[in-house]
Amino acid sequence: MKKLVIVAVAALLLVALTCCDMSRIYPEPGLTGTWSGTGAYFGLDTSGVRVFMVYALFSMTLVQVDAVVTGTMSVTVREVSDNNIPSPGLVVVQCEYPESFILEVSGTVSGDTLSFLGKQSGWSFRFTDTELFGTCENMDKTTYLGLESEREAIRLMRR
Repeated sequence: MKKLVIVAVAALLLVALTCCDMSRIYPEPGLTGTWSGTGAYFGLDTSGVRVFMVYALFSMTLVQVDAVVTGTMSVTVREVSDNNIPSPGLVVVQCEYPESFILEVSGTVSGDTLSFLGKQSGWSFRFTDTELFGTCENMDKTTYLGLESEREAIRLMRR
């Protein structure tokens, strides 16, 4: 009987350890690596109206340790398109990132989503093993100097 109890406890311990194995939650390599692709986002006027669209190349170099992701995101502006929308507010042509820019990434993973903050914008990327689908959201609700995009308007692939 004592031997059966020891075997049962060992089996339960093995099941518990398997269920708590972090590598199953954050499998290697996770988001670690280089990602590149294209995307589009909007510049806003001082009342939050989208006044121009920016088309850009995106590149991310990331390192993931458990739920924490660090690295850089490089955005190279390729074209700016005026929406020709009359603006009720002051048009700030020099929005948060008028030219190409680099952001330090310090974010977290929850489920299948990586999230991090830029200067006045929040960035969110849904991911698979091979692709990232990104959205940026203006976080500056006073002067609207942040950027925003349509949902998943940024697409990067693992390189």
